Amino acid sequence: MGSKLGRRGRAADLAGSWVFLAVTGLLCGASLMAARPDRRVVAVAILSVVLSGLAVVELSIVLMTTRRTDEVAAEVALFDLESSRRAAAAVEDLRDEVERLRADLARLTALLQTTATDRRDR
Repeated sequence: MGSKLGRRGRAADLAGSWVFLAVTGLLCGASLMAARPDRRVVAVAILSVVLSGLAVVELSIVLMTTRRTDEVAAEVALFDLESSRRAAAAVEDLRDEVERLRADLARLTALLQTTATDRRDR
């Protein structure tokens, strides 16, 4: 499925992957560690970095969930489409069979009437 995606689709897949989640977590942790030795950094700035990192992680999880949901919905839609096509083909086959049976019944009825009139005439 990945080869059919364009550049935007591949970027969306990358943004909603566990790799992106891990890289984001590592970058947030590294930035927090880099800011830690600096005593001039205010606690509010550190809290801001942590909360921003959590928001990015949450966004990544939402993207992964959305992508999985879209994949499942697409598979269900394709299954329903194929089922509908098979049902339509079965209905068409039944329609043809009923038409053939009607024609056979009409032929047999005509044959029976011809045979009955021939026997009466004798």
